[in-house]
Order: sequence, then C-alpha cells, then structure tokens
Amino acid sequence: MRFRIPTLLWTTALIAASLAAFGTVGVLVAAFVVAYWTYHSRRAWRSRMRASLAPLVQIPILLLLIILFVSPLGNVKLTVQRSVSRNHCKQIALALLLFNEDHGELPPAYFLDASGNPAHSWRVLILPYLDEQALYDAYDFDEPWDGPNNIKLLQSMPRVYGDPNFAGDKALDTHTAFLAITGEGAAFPGQQPMKYSDIVDGPANTALFIEARGHAVPWTQPQDLDLEQAAKILSDPRARRESASNVGYFSRSYWLGEGIVCFADGHQARTGALTHEKARALLTVAGDEEADDNPRGSYSNWWVSQRHWRNILSFGLFTLIALLPLGSIVFPPPDGVKVGDDSSSQN
Repeated sequence: MRFRIPTLLWTTALIAASLAAFGTVGVLVAAFVVAYWTYHSRRAWRSRMRASLAPLVQIPILLLLIILFVSPLGNVKLTVQRSVSRNHCKQIALALLLFNEDHGELPPAYFLDASGNPAHSWRVLILPYLDEQALYDAYDFDEPWDGPNNIKLLQSMPRVYGDPNFAGDKALDTHTAFLAITGEGAAFPGQQPMKYSDIVDGPANTALFIEARGHAVPWTQPQDLDLEQAAKILSDPRARRESASNVGYFSRSYWLGEGIVCFADGHQARTGALTHEKARALLTVAGDEEADDNPRGSYSNWWVSQRHWRNILSFGLFTLIALLPLGSIVFPPPDGVKVGDDSSSQN
C-alpha cells in the first residue's frame, strides 16, 4: 500500500482528534481505526467501499464501545458510596447511644484547654464505643488535638469517620464530613453535655449530626457546625452537592440538597433542600417546631446535569475524521487496482 499526502494528513488529524477525545488511550483507538481502513482499502476499492454498509455499522459500534470503556460507572459508584456513608452514620449514632447509656448524657461537643480554647472533640471521646480502645488510649488529653503526639493520630482515623468520596485524595484522607450540631439550642451545646431528658422535641425529631462534605475537618479537630451553619447547609441545595455523582463521558449529573441527617434516636434520613424553618425544626432540641414525619419524601431533590462540551465536540470531530475514508479520498487504491476493479478480491 502506498500513502499519499492526504493519507498522512488524515492519519495525523485522526491521532490528534483521538487524543483530544479519549486521552492517552486515543493512540490505540487511532491505530485501530487506521488498521480498519487499511484493511478495507486493500479490498476491491470503491465499488465495494461504497456498496458495503459494513463500515456504517461497525464504526458506530466501535465508538459506542469506546465510550462505555472510558466512561466510569457513575450510577453504581454513587449508590455504593451512599450506602457506605449511611452505614458509617449508623455506627457513629450507635456509639453515641452507647456513650449515653454509660454516662447518662451525650458527650460534650468539645473540651476546653486552660486558655478556654476547644482542645478535644466528641469524636475522640466515643472511640471506645467504635471498637477503637487502643486509639483512644494513644490519644493524649494533656495536649491539644494538634499537639506533637495527637497530630500523628490523624493518619489512624477510624474507618467510620471516613467518606468514600474522599478515597484516593491524600489531602482529605484524615478528614471527616460527619459534623455535630453545636451551640445553644442544639444537641451539642458546647462544653456542657446534653441529657436526653433535655431534648424536649423528642430524640426522633432532633438531629445530632449531619453529613456536610463541603465542610470536612480533621477528625480529631474540635470543630463542627453551629445551628445557623447547619440550617444553611440543609436549606441550600448548592451547599450539599454530591461529589459522588453520576459521571458520564458526555455529561455529569449531581443530586443537589441531599445528604444524611442522623437523629438522637439513632435513625437516619436523607433530606432534600429544606426550608429554613424545617431545617431548624430538625436541628433544635426545644424549639417547639413541628418536624416532618417523612423528611425524605416531603422535601424536594434537585437533579442538575452539566454537559461536557469539550468531550462532545472532540468526540464529534473524531467521528467525522474517522469516517472520512468513506468518501474515498484518503486511501489510494492499491497498486495495480483500478477504480471499480474487483480483480484484487478475486485473487
């Protein structure tokens, strides 16, 4: 087979378009397309190329397989990560309930040091109830959470404090998104522990902590959310976009305003974007608000899609260039084969 300048230009353009559309794997894709057309060019040239519908069927199938290969399984990933997050939430809630059974009260949100600054988090206090007694014993309450000994324990974060969305991100592998509701009127008022008898609205109507990925903190740090911060997160769907979304090659979709809320009786619910009033009803212990009996079913979820225009345009360009040989202008007929001559296919 002899190549002409149009053939070389086409091959160069195909490789460039394939790299833009598929990344480094585009080199293999381009090689396959070139091999495909090279094979067909050696058969009876134009009479067979124009008469056969095979390329019109085979090329789209190939491109579809490529898309499926390069696109992650977004729906499956999202479902699995949500399940993992909910299971972690259940274990933390159970640890808080067990702590309450032993001490007659919930743990304080934090302990203060001699200077009056928060030094230790409730997440450290419940470690024995998460089967992390050794980690609890290794923690030094005589120094702050970021002291020389305790800072080393960040790398030993219990699995239940982790978020599957942070997997592989070294900057967040010591962070937790499960944050307590703190301040006056909340289940974690501060350094003073809360008794269940003080939860006037009832444990089933009062949130202990929520999942707030955009506000993740080092797991030992005595930092959580105050009432207003939490109410804003629950009532603003943009503040709680799922990082584990349905990711496709041509688009990416997000659930807005959906996350886990864990209540004082241990049950969890996924809520949509609440009104500010309903958010406070879930977050306060004695506000006399009427919390909804079905937070997930009555609150709206927002489904937002974002187009990957770069992928759409680059894939369209790749498809156009890949199908260009159908016009019989790229590959010349094999040596000795005239246009419309079927002799090569008969030999």
